Amino acid sequence: MDVLKLDGELIRSLTSSSEDRIVVEAVSDLAHGLGMDVVAEFVNDEKTAGVCQRLGVDEIEGAAAGPTLSLEEALRPS
Repeated sequence: MDVLKLDGELIRSLTSSSEDRIVVEAVSDLAHGLGMDVVAEFVNDEKTAGVCQRLGVDEIEGAAAGPTLSLEEALRPS
């Protein structure tokens, strides 16, 4: 496996749930330690994309990004 995908159930409430943030950060750290990239689905706004970036997510999917993009691409100023 090269990629670990985080289910949207964890991502949808990322900006309001400290528990979900703890899980996402821990899973991201574990995946990176195993040499995997982390993709989050259902990233529907820039605020959630920013939280994903701070927690170590590498790529996002959802309304905020369209097709899968690196966080660097998704958060690049237009």
